[in-house]
Amino acid sequence: MPFAAGRILWSLQAGLILGLAGVGLLSVRHYVPDAAQPLLVFGMLGLTIGLGFCLSAVLSYGISKHLGLLGESARGDAGPGALQATR
Repeated sequence: MPFAAGRILWSLQAGLILGLAGVGLLSVRHYVPDAAQPLLVFGMLGLTIGLGFCLSAVLSYGISKHLGLLGESARGDAGPGALQATR
């Protein structure tokens, strides 16, 4: 796997985990009235940081694809084992 694709997938994975943890904290705050304020703060932080990671992964994918850093198979071109017509 190319280095750029691995970093993009890592950012997407971290973003999804943090975002889902933030959503979980936001949903739990309704059941724990004594800790509603801290859960709101940490839930919003987790959600926004997670969304930031996901947005970063999407932008990195677009830039890497534009610069040709993802390789032929990521662009949808024929792979090394595919049959190609010659002139």
